[in-house]
Amino acid sequence: MEQDSSIEEFQPLQQHINHFPNEVLDHIFAFLALPDRKSVSLVCHRWNKVAFAPHYMRKIELRLISCDPAFDGGRFEALKQTERIYRNILAFHVHSLISPDLMKLLFEVLSFLGGNLESFYCLNHVGKRELRQILQLAPNLKQLIARVQEDETYTEPMPVMEHLVDFAALSQVLHKKGLEIESMFPKLSKMSTHFVKCTDYSRAVEAFQHFGPQLQSLEISADNNLLPLDQLRFPQLEAIHMSGKMCLSIDNYTLKSFFGQFNNLSEAFIDCAVQDNILEVITKTCSKLRVLHIAVDSLRGPGFASLGQLPNLKTLSIGGLLRQDMLKECPKPITTVLNLDIRIYKQTTSTEDFFLLQKVLPNIRDIRVHYVDCANPNMTLSKLIRSFPKLKRLEIQVQCRSQKVQRARALKALASVEELIINGIDVAINDIPESSQLKRLYIFYLNSSNDDGILRLVRRLPALRFLELGWCRGITEHGVHQIRREFPQCVVHLMANR
Repeated sequence: MEQDSSIEEFQPLQQHINHFPNEVLDHIFAFLALPDRKSVSLVCHRWNKVAFAPHYMRKIELRLISCDPAFDGGRFEALKQTERIYRNILAFHVHSLISPDLMKLLFEVLSFLGGNLESFYCLNHVGKRELRQILQLAPNLKQLIARVQEDETYTEPMPVMEHLVDFAALSQVLHKKGLEIESMFPKLSKMSTHFVKCTDYSRAVEAFQHFGPQLQSLEISADNNLLPLDQLRFPQLEAIHMSGKMCLSIDNYTLKSFFGQFNNLSEAFIDCAVQDNILEVITKTCSKLRVLHIAVDSLRGPGFASLGQLPNLKTLSIGGLLRQDMLKECPKPITTVLNLDIRIYKQTTSTEDFFLLQKVLPNIRDIRVHYVDCANPNMTLSKLIRSFPKLKRLEIQVQCRSQKVQRARALKALASVEELIINGIDVAINDIPESSQLKRLYIFYLNSSNDDGILRLVRRLPALRFLELGWCRGITEHGVHQIRREFPQCVVHLMANR
């Protein structure tokens, strides 16, 4: 029998992972946590190069942190052996001034990284000589966050940083004589500065007026209201952060003059004593706002209700005391807000407070609640969850881990939550309810846990796709491997136990 030559035998293509293009490997590695990325980087030279490619290294921070005055540079020797090119550095010493040993190591690292460094963040005071040397060793910096010593006078010009766009001064630097930041940072677009016990803002006003036309993000903090806001113009500003007392007792003319200029403002963080007149001016002049934080201690109902005039507002952050009179005076719901960030302090918040808040903000699907020195976070958390039963995401942050979330009163009511983050509270495995919706779970303080218990927990969460655990002394790598074998669709990240 003759065979038809037009019909060829089909053989499926079998392609090994090593034949994948770098772009495909990079996409695969994007789903890995940092410890797993380190593991795959050990496979071969190519995988190491892809795992820690330059675009990913921009997300990684090299931390030079010393709690010991006799800090040695052993890690620098290891740094010199790696092919990873770090872009960001954070330096910190336990004392206010960087120790000579840490400063020496810092200069060695800066010399080694050279022009590759893009971000430098120093939490300690830096003298003028050290600052000059840092700028000389890292000429391509795009971000600089530093605490400049306030008792020094600058008599010599500093290096010009042509690439720097983000400058944050953790100390009073704008009015330091001899430090001409206008010539140092000609392309600055982001600025953060703080004023403490300042009475003469003339030098700062000059700097603001110089950078004003090009700034896109600005953070200002002041402990008085002497900064002349009506003299400042920022026509391109997209984000502003104001804190302290700078908005205290400001007249309406100054408010309208300042906030009326922001045609492109999309994010505002006003952590001052916000009065109704301030919020009413903001809602009338900043129609493009998408994110807004306000301190509501002094706010009344009409001011809060004016948020309904912002058609693009999606995220609302509230600090201060929630009051029923403020919520009851809102004439209609604010339906555009989907995300809520709320801070709860020492005082007790009643169930009716949260119920009224839900009536004012009926479409909330994402809540981040931050407890600050709260005596009983369990009680208010239970009230909050009952008031917002249709949440998709809940993040709980507690400043001290003195309380444990009780399953029956709080988390059990989270029937529709798809992502849950719990940080600062001791949580037992049984506190996490059975759920067919939960996809992502982060627990940073898991109490009385072990390998069998965490496996039972994952079995109760069939939709879980990501699990991150921290401070879990009883959970081992063996337990993590058990979960991965039984639930290969779930990514598990166990933070280093101390």
